[in-house]
Amino acid sequence: MNVFLNANMFARYLLGFWFQVVPVAFICLLPFDREDYRLPPKRLVSLGIASMALLSLAETAMLVRNETLFTGDNAITTADNLVRFVTMLVCLALYFYCVRSTAMKKILVYAMGFTYAAFTTALGTLYSNVNPWQVEEAGVLLQDGSLYFYMALDVLLVPVAAVFMRRQVRPALKNMEPAITRKIGAGIILLMLIYGVSFATVTGARTFYTPPMLIVFFSLTLCVFFSFTLFFSIVRQSAQTMKAEEEAQRLAQQVEIDALSYRKMMSSIEQARAARHDVRHHMRQIGSMLKKGDREGAEAYTQTYMERMDVQSQVTVCQNYLVNNIVLYYLDLCQKDGIELRHRIVLPELLGISPVDLTVLFSNILENALNACRQVTEGITFIDLRAECIGASLVIVMENSQKPKVSASEHGSGVGMKSVAAIVQAHDGQVNAGPEGNFYVTKISLCLE
Repeated sequence: MNVFLNANMFARYLLGFWFQVVPVAFICLLPFDREDYRLPPKRLVSLGIASMALLSLAETAMLVRNETLFTGDNAITTADNLVRFVTMLVCLALYFYCVRSTAMKKILVYAMGFTYAAFTTALGTLYSNVNPWQVEEAGVLLQDGSLYFYMALDVLLVPVAAVFMRRQVRPALKNMEPAITRKIGAGIILLMLIYGVSFATVTGARTFYTPPMLIVFFSLTLCVFFSFTLFFSIVRQSAQTMKAEEEAQRLAQQVEIDALSYRKMMSSIEQARAARHDVRHHMRQIGSMLKKGDREGAEAYTQTYMERMDVQSQVTVCQNYLVNNIVLYYLDLCQKDGIELRHRIVLPELLGISPVDLTVLFSNILENALNACRQVTEGITFIDLRAECIGASLVIVMENSQKPKVSASEHGSGVGMKSVAAIVQAHDGQVNAGPEGNFYVTKISLCLE
């Protein structure tokens, strides 16, 4: 096998592509979920294999052509780097097409894949330089046992990189705010350009194949890789902190809701006691009117008494006790801020969703709507909440006022709405939220079975 590879430049470059580029393409897809792919898994795999096959043949043909067309190490190196740069751009374009996500997140993952490729290439080149059986001839790739070295590297490092992408990068990307990606995006692009130039200089120029320089470059690669590791660890810890703060806020809010419910219940009890105490006086007055033949007066007195009792009775928005308390809590807050809260809620006691999820669902959307209305300085502010069970599904539609040209980050794109999205996804539902005309509309449907 070594004799064949040493004598066949085309085979060396072709195998080099599959052992160095294809694993990177696989790793870069792992941080994203299935719904982030534009194509179904089978079609995505077919497209990946076909595109990698075409790219490998085209790049190999161009690299071999450079060896025969140009003379001198510098000329060949420049031409080879140009070919690899074009290949990298084509891979980046395919990657952007296959994955649905923000550009900065995709560039960030692509930069990590590039770091992995530089890491393995530096190791392979270092092996070639310390190999005592090295043969000096054109096309250094995969000579003198390097093929087996790269195979061993892929067997050892690809599983580690795959686990890191799934367990560290994937959760971090889910919880990464757009503001964070915008801030680090420019730095990541600059890092890729600097690192790419240094990578091409060290591994492309054949006169630079010295162990000291490769060790320095190898150390730089490790520093970059651990910088990514540290960054994603910080993002993950930050997301966990935000989640804990959101949970503490939700618990505090639940305490306020329970306290309001308790006050209303005690008020109802006191009203009932007062009503029972006063009922004999009212009955005596009505009886006295009837004895006097003042039937109209008795009817008017009874009507006035009933209207007063209706005013004093506790407002009930729906039969579901938990949702009723949540809406009453925000109804009280809206009244204090002069915001009209309309509600048409037809919900029984739900059995297909936990009380915790139900609290998170209604509390977060109402809190976002309340905050949006508080930012409106002109016109009437309102929240219109409708919810009902349709078959085996819970359907929620809410409209609210918003200030003109409101951004997504200003209207609940943080941890609260992510919690809502997670609950809806767990119940095989859908959530759509965004501006429609002058209002902000939130539509949620989830399965209760």
